Amino acid sequence: RVFKTRLEAQVFANMVKGSDTGNDIAKRTSLIEQSFRSLDAQHKGYISGKDLQKIDGSMDKNTAPMSLSGFSDALSVNMKNKHFPKGHVVYKEGDIGNHMYFINSGTIEVTTQDGSSARRGPGDFFGEGALINPLKIRSGTIRCVTPVHAIQISREYFEKYMAASKKEDGLFMQIKEKDKMRKRNRAKNLLRLQNSLTEREVAKGDYVYKQGDDGHELFILDDGLIDVTVGDHTVFKLNPGGMCGEHSLLFARPRNTSAVCHSEKCKLFVMRDLDFYKFLDATPTARESLRDMCMRREFQKAWVFRTKKPFPTSKKDLHLAFNVADEERTGVISVENIRTMLTTMDPTLEEADIHDILKSLKLDDSQGVTYDEFERIFGANEAQSASI
Repeated sequence: RVFKTRLEAQVFANMVKGSDTGNDIAKRTSLIEQSFRSLDAQHKGYISGKDLQKIDGSMDKNTAPMSLSGFSDALSVNMKNKHFPKGHVVYKEGDIGNHMYFINSGTIEVTTQDGSSARRGPGDFFGEGALINPLKIRSGTIRCVTPVHAIQISREYFEKYMAASKKEDGLFMQIKEKDKMRKRNRAKNLLRLQNSLTEREVAKGDYVYKQGDDGHELFILDDGLIDVTVGDHTVFKLNPGGMCGEHSLLFARPRNTSAVCHSEKCKLFVMRDLDFYKFLDATPTARESLRDMCMRREFQKAWVFRTKKPFPTSKKDLHLAFNVADEERTGVISVENIRTMLTTMDPTLEEADIHDILKSLKLDDSQGVTYDEFERIFGANEAQSASI
């Protein structure tokens, strides 16, 4: 039984990690077969006792080989195969959720009552939010666009797999950060649907806004590339679909960055502050996600302000960035470290805001921000980085 749980936990981890690869060839292979192949590294066509020792060191290397069929059967009790017809509603927004699903084949659509919609296909997963959030409530409705074959994981076994995974694997952090990313993107998509938006075009080298200006507008980039800077140093680059200018509206303070069009021209959607506040009042989940994004950006701005360097984009340079914040070299960025960095840039920041910024960088229950969390947030893949 112990070995079976470890085997299932390894397959679960493989499926979670595989969801971010973007490998179209892999997505044409069943999830179980992908995990089988990852264990059968020598392409023997079976998993040997020696292969299984990588999962459980107590296994006898002379254990009888396991075929793909046997491997699939061993997993099928707790990793249940579910087949849904086209048009089937897997669950509805507001339901209590006790399962998550990995898509083996087919496409599902996620919709919310406030008008957001997104599609997910083979290799991706859904339903994780209700398993990691205390309220256990579904944040969207899932409808099958095509016939769907999915692997269902119950809350009981989700928790067992989390407990069986090694902390350094960062599995829970990956799931939590992906859930946050999806909610941020949902909030941005909802903003783009608002009737109060107006259009504006900016030429290359022109400012969308300048550091020190009063801020009464939010900007969503429709086309082009924008550099958001502190002084002359880049904090982050804004690609189409991204937004900027939220700081002044959420904090009621002057602009603490400048935004400059970096492409031949930049086409923007603009929302006035009063319309933005109405939007936040009407969509509490979007408000939470956008504030979380803003808090992370405040950390990046403070780092740039302190170092007079662009915020790093490569994983190699992230170690140096982390060490700048972790002044005592304890391996953890403490609330004191964050307070020092932020108040250097803005001495008027309130203590509650400092703690909110720390909270936005937390993906597990450890004290302070670990390097694993830091890398997961700021060294993410392109889709995640664009949503920070």
